[in-house]
Formats: sequence, C-alpha cells, structure tokens
Amino acid sequence: MGTYLVSYDLSKPHRGYEELETYLRSNPDWARVLQSVWFVQTQLTARALAEEVARRVDSDDHFVVTPLFTPVGQYSVWYNLDPQVDAWLKRPNAA
Repeated sequence: MGTYLVSYDLSKPHRGYEELETYLRSNPDWARVLQSVWFVQTQLTARALAEEVARRVDSDDHFVVTPLFTPVGQYSVWYNLDPQVDAWLKRPNAA
C-alpha cells in the first residue's frame, strides 16, 4: 500500500467537487492537509490514482499525484500543468 500526495487547482472551484472529495475519502486512509492538498493511502499506483482523480475533475483542471515514500517503480504523475513546469519536471537531474 502506498501513501500519495494529491494536490489540485480547480478551474471552477465553486462548481462543487463533491465526487472528488468523496472518492479521496473512500480510500483506506487519508488526511486533508490543505484546501486542495490531500495525503491518500491506497493500493493503487500513482498512475492509477491519477486516472481516478482525472475521472472526477474537469479537463481544464490541474493536479499532481506523487508518492510520499517512493517505492521501487513508482513515480509522480501530473496533469495539465504549464508546459514550462512540465519540462522542468522532466529534466534529467530533476530527481
């Protein structure tokens, strides 16, 4: 089981993202750290958790899922970030 940080910026924060919050709370263990930052414990990989989050947000929203404790074979997943941030994260010595 992994523990992940899930952080998001919602383009329409007043739309109501109850489905996303309900999903995050449905995991075996979780903590809402800040308004849009959660720690989530799950059996899913980072990519699978990101896919679940993506199903519950709009296409113009942005989010990051990253392991808090990096197990072998795990990595961060991000969605719809600024291209400069995306390039910065992918640079060879970003780790």
